[in-house]
Amino acid sequence: MRDTARLLVLGLVLILLSGSLIQTEQSRAAKPDWTMSIEHLLAEQEVELEQFTHTLQQAGDDLLADRIGQLRRAHMQELYNEAKALKAQTEEKLHELQADLNDAILQEQLKLMFVTLDEREQTARFKVIAQLQDQLASVRSDLEEELHEQLLELEAAYEERSQGEMALVRAEVERAMDDELAAFRLGLMQELEEEVAKLAPPSRSAMANR
Repeated sequence: MRDTARLLVLGLVLILLSGSLIQTEQSRAAKPDWTMSIEHLLAEQEVELEQFTHTLQQAGDDLLADRIGQLRRAHMQELYNEAKALKAQTEEKLHELQADLNDAILQEQLKLMFVTLDEREQTARFKVIAQLQDQLASVRSDLEEELHEQLLELEAAYEERSQGEMALVRAEVERAMDDELAAFRLGLMQELEEEVAKLAPPSRSAMANR
């Protein structure tokens, strides 16, 4: 397949750059030599293109990995900071609620210790204390669950954002690689055209003008 493509390129070069399909006996005699020179140049360019493509791909992969690594580290740091802020807010809210409930529990305990209560009143105080303790445990559990959900939503939002930004970075790197490869191909084509112009024998019309 590669040899066929090279022969097609060579054929087009011969047609387009030799000036004419009709050549003199002198040019036909010289044709094998300069054709071989062009074939040799095409073979060299093919190797150069393969090497350049490999090097470019490796450089592109390295650059992409570096850019994505930087992006992920930045996102992880931002996620850590926001998660830390959420935890601090939850702990502050829990501390305030615990303080209020602990005060209420303490008041009921003081009544049991310093106020003369009959058995029914004592039972009622113990019941209130138990309810306050249950409420404290429920508040702690609710806040922890709320924090867990907030952290999951935060992680999902950052992952979605990270995927979008990585896609943009990948597209940018691939576009730069395509530009580099196109410029290299153009350079090879210009080199080929210049070499053909130097090697190709003159056409009959060109010789007639002399």
